Amino acid sequence: MLRIICILTLSCLIALPASAQTGYTKWSPPGSGNDNGEVQSFVDRLNKLVDEAEKAKAADPRFLRDLRDLANGFNRPWQSPVLNDSFTDGDFTRSPVWVVRSGTYRIEQNWGLRSEGQSGTRQQQSNQTVDGKDAAVAILGALLGAASGQQTQNGTSTTTTSGPAVITTSAAISNAFALTLEFSSWKAQGQFAIGPYQGENPDNGYRLVYSPGQPLELQRLSARRGTAVIERGQSAITIEDQKTHRLEWTRQTSGQMQVMLDGKEVLKVTDVAFRDAFSGLAVSNADSDIIVHSVGILGVR
Repeated sequence: MLRIICILTLSCLIALPASAQTGYTKWSPPGSGNDNGEVQSFVDRLNKLVDEAEKAKAADPRFLRDLRDLANGFNRPWQSPVLNDSFTDGDFTRSPVWVVRSGTYRIEQNWGLRSEGQSGTRQQQSNQTVDGKDAAVAILGALLGAASGQQTQNGTSTTTTSGPAVITTSAAISNAFALTLEFSSWKAQGQFAIGPYQGENPDNGYRLVYSPGQPLELQRLSARRGTAVIERGQSAITIEDQKTHRLEWTRQTSGQMQVMLDGKEVLKVTDVAFRDAFSGLAVSNADSDIIVHSVGILGVR
């Protein structure tokens, strides 16, 4: 058994595409080339043999663990296109259908899906003096303002806007997935988040959160248990250069997740709280200015 595993491992490494050997090749979308399929076939066979060896105790456990880690380094199970939208048609309400749950989203021509979110409290100053007969009108106005969510205090009108701007799209996303996001940030404040959710409620799932000047954060959302931070990056990130940045978020069948930003790993963690498939993708924006140029998801067959 051990001999077979070693032979298969060497075969897998020899069969790696030229890109893995030289670092340079013509770019193609993940999962689109025949080389990827061949390597994935080797990885699947190797993992199966490691499983059998573990059960039969046919080799040192540490060796098998290292072997599995090696195989997982080339594991790319995501082969099935699930979502692909670059918003070039100028309409986010079809093909695929995005639904605005709160706030405002629009298509910025030649750029993509844009949200200039507003949250918190906005104040408008008024120096108008109220006296005499206008007092009754002022009192009535104050009562009406309170009923509509506005309060008048010392001539200051305060309107409270609750929650971030949220937009979602339905998609049958497997539990293991590869998400690619190209986006740009235009304001060094607020918070932008993206992630898959389960069921009808977008508050059940994972969120990858970007706050300018802070490390990336991976959150687990539950409508019943609230929000928990399961991992936080080591380095602060600031990308308000109005350039397009590429984020790649992968999740293995084991629950291991890795996040790359512009080719550099910024997060890696394993979480198995969600074991079933996801039903959609949610994007939220709280007082930041974000343009989503494109988003794509690959799933597991």
